[in-house]
Amino acid sequence: RFFISVSGFIIEGKDSGKDIVSPASNKTYEVKDCRDAIKNVPIEVSIQNSWGDMRRASGLSVTRADYWVIFCKNKFYMIKTAMLKFLTEPLPSKIYDTEVDSRTEIKILPIADLEKFSVKIWTLNKS
Repeated sequence: RFFISVSGFIIEGKDSGKDIVSPASNKTYEVKDCRDAIKNVPIEVSIQNSWGDMRRASGLSVTRADYWVIFCKNKFYMIKTAMLKFLTEPLPSKIYDTEVDSRTEIKILPIADLEKFSVKIWTLNKS
């Protein structure tokens, strides 16, 4: 678990289509965590969730954020949402059964692509 000081930002949170708004730049950011990914292994980008017969678009398919910030291992990758959509659109979907009567549709993106197309990458130092 990690915490970030976001002084000067507005935190909107779950189901808002964006997580952080920067009033100074008028840019919005969706923040994701891929805890289980390791170097050169793909990351998962959520597209849709379903519970029973109810399907709901989620994640990348409904975001209104300008950028996605993805925390993976000890790095934060900031990528333009339009670029992330472009990179994942042609990829095949994968369905995971996440809970009883619950499924998530994802796209698998190689970390190498995330590194190549990110506009900014931050590395956390261990302290």
